[in-house]
Amino acid sequence: MKKYLIPLFILLVAGCGRQSSKQKIATQPTETTESIEKPNTQESDQVILQDSTSGTAEMKSLNDIRFGNWTEKDWFDNDYFRTLRTYIDACYQGEIKDEVLEPYRFALKGKFAIFNAEPFIGGGMFIYFVFLDAPNKIFNAWIYSCVTEENTVVDYQVRAVDISEEVDISEEEAELTKEGILSIIKEHPENKLW
Repeated sequence: MKKYLIPLFILLVAGCGRQSSKQKIATQPTETTESIEKPNTQESDQVILQDSTSGTAEMKSLNDIRFGNWTEKDWFDNDYFRTLRTYIDACYQGEIKDEVLEPYRFALKGKFAIFNAEPFIGGGMFIYFVFLDAPNKIFNAWIYSCVTEENTVVDYQVRAVDISEEVDISEEEAELTKEGILSIIKEHPENKLW
């Protein structure tokens, strides 16, 4: 997964930015910078940078825009999970080739459960999930979403899927079973099968 982060981050930056052309050239001020004016220019061409103590509204991060207003219900049912389901279905139907998922083709048609989900530093959501028909393997996926200038979240994309080796469960120690997962879902119906 590490080998994908840098190239994917570059694609992320180039792929769908939300900044306008004016925002792209702005720089972050330092605490000691109060304002900078261009000499000998008209007033409309002046660049004024505010310092951090000026009391101006701070820009939200893209993940704050994506997840800032989420309720607990949103963390159990959202478009990131639906995008992952659509991607897995496309892999099963042969529309998308995914080398990581191919050996688990037998499990792709079945349901999966979300093991954990959290905002990803590269943008979007990082999801740990497990297939009911392959409960001894925990997978992870990075689902990215673009944020428009109007602060609307659009265009969900699966950027990476991998097997979580650090949390991989060997077959002889299979703590997760299909029955165990179904039991947890029954006890906690806010969790869903996808």
